[in-house]
Amino acid sequence: MATRIVEFTTGGLDEVCAVMAEMADRRRPFMNVRPAVDEERIPKPMAGILGLFSNRVPVLPVGTWVPAPDGKGPTSLGVQHPTGRKVGKELGEAGLRPDPTWKGIQDHPKRGLVLEIPADTAPTAVLAWLLPVMIHLSPITLDGEWRATFDHL
Repeated sequence: MATRIVEFTTGGLDEVCAVMAEMADRRRPFMNVRPAVDEERIPKPMAGILGLFSNRVPVLPVGTWVPAPDGKGPTSLGVQHPTGRKVGKELGEAGLRPDPTWKGIQDHPKRGLVLEIPADTAPTAVLAWLLPVMIHLSPITLDGEWRATFDHL
């Protein structure tokens, strides 16, 4: 399995969008996007007895994009987040509603928000929604630096 990592900024999406377009033509790829922050800025996970019994959620938001394997079916776009609540309504109130053609599949406190989006959705449109959502859901201030990891399922 080949892994490719692309570091980018909110204002410099060309390389990551090019790789997304390339990966959409391959069989069963996926991309995870994480904020690129210094380790000392990352909040510590929940400790203690309650942490032992809870499902692990990321301490910073993680976005996942899985293009349609046949290029025709829907693409999956998800955000795992540390808020511990459903976020669909909150995002709408914050002006971060997804495109009306995108269908909500899941909005779960621990598993995150998952949308089904048309297979022909441009990578720039995906990132134009995903990155501000991740900034909104982050427990720390993010500075617009990101790391995308591309793999095959």
